[in-house]
Amino acid sequence: MRSVLPNNNFIQSIRIIGFAFFIEANSFVLREPGLLLINNYHIPEMALRNASVLPFALSLFILGLISFFTSYLTSRRRMVFTIVTFITGITFLLSYIIIPGSIALLIIISLIVFSLYSCLSFMDWADLISRIGVQQAWTLILFSAVLSSLLFLLCVPLLKIVSAAFIFCIMSAVALGILFYSLDNVEANSNVIKSVTKGSYKSFRYLWKKEGLPIFSLGSLAFISAISRLLIKDVPVIYPNAIEMGATVFAALILYILVFRYKVKLNLEKVFMLAFPIVALALLLLPLSEAWVKYLFFGLSKMVFTLGLMLLMLVCKKLSEDMSVPAVGAYGLFSGTVHLMLLLGYYIPFVRNEGSLDSFDYSIIALMCIYGLSMLLLAGRMRLHKESVSQSDNRDAIDATCELMKKKYSLTTQEMEILKLLAHGRSVPYISEKLFISQNTVRTHTKHMYKKLDVHSRQDCIDAVIINNNDDLDIHNHSVTL
Repeated sequence: MRSVLPNNNFIQSIRIIGFAFFIEANSFVLREPGLLLINNYHIPEMALRNASVLPFALSLFILGLISFFTSYLTSRRRMVFTIVTFITGITFLLSYIIIPGSIALLIIISLIVFSLYSCLSFMDWADLISRIGVQQAWTLILFSAVLSSLLFLLCVPLLKIVSAAFIFCIMSAVALGILFYSLDNVEANSNVIKSVTKGSYKSFRYLWKKEGLPIFSLGSLAFISAISRLLIKDVPVIYPNAIEMGATVFAALILYILVFRYKVKLNLEKVFMLAFPIVALALLLLPLSEAWVKYLFFGLSKMVFTLGLMLLMLVCKKLSEDMSVPAVGAYGLFSGTVHLMLLLGYYIPFVRNEGSLDSFDYSIIALMCIYGLSMLLLAGRMRLHKESVSQSDNRDAIDATCELMKKKYSLTTQEMEILKLLAHGRSVPYISEKLFISQNTVRTHTKHMYKKLDVHSRQDCIDAVIINNNDDLDIHNHSVTL
């Protein structure tokens, strides 16, 4: 009998290559769109960024809303839209390149279309990551980030031979083919995690209540990284790109050490707390106005921002499993918000000033950024303290109620443990992992428990815990996650 492991390793390797190609190709649209210019048109940098980052961020947020509340954007339908936008973008780009005397408007339109293509592709990759194992998801994100940096080194000499537009199209086509192959393979595998189709208004509200502050904290890092990029002026575009690729490798290395070496359970709040002293130190050095300080500031801000972006897909995957919300919808909403804040960083008036900045200007930038980061850090710490006290009290009360219900309804120990986790808002995959039993076993115990409690759904089970709580404990915040 043929072993399944080599096939899985092969598929995972293909995914890593495809995601790396997509990340590097995507840099031509979102990071340095000016590289796609060929006919020597002088288009302002902000016009190019407005034609790329703004449609990308808005599309992510809008499509995230659609994916969260409806089941319209199925995996298949999204794949079709991705192909259509890619072909349409190539058509406008070729028209801009081939037609003599073509107007610069064509490159703007192609950037807008390619931004929509990038948005759909990111959501496709988020969908894939949400349906594979945690170990596979981590290796896919980390190794593809490192490989994309190596591809950048390969693209540098190639740009002297062929145009950036040609490289972008070839890399995107390869990435697109691998993406669709991977999604088809996942859908054909019955052992993969089934994605949630849509969420509710209550889950949407609870999602933002739970992750809103961490997302805005990540957005603040995006805002600062945009400012740091604007401070690097009058240098070949290869320099900031090389720094950004180095920052990506360092971010992947840090995540690898924390997750695989020290087994740290990361979330966006921990990343922000890790990033705060690093970015604050770079900001304090900024008034020196030296060139190396600007490069250091840019590299460090990009590193911590990239670290958060890598974690974002894993966060959405975890939220989907624990809260039964669509991972693709959550990713679109969160990533769209972060990139809108990234775009805001490019609109700081005196930073975009073509003239030179003095030490006072750099001091204002540093103080403004440190103040904003400090307020977010303070808000995060206050929320963590409040939640820890509240959750500790609620958890103890819920557990005590479930202990009483065990005796009252003759529940087994296993059924009582499952009841506790359901009351805490945990999903079947989480309960399976927590209790070291299969998901089918969890469902079997749950059915027996329902019969003893005379209930017919998870919500009925939650209501039973509330009714049996002598103190009338309010756990509605937990019920919306089911």
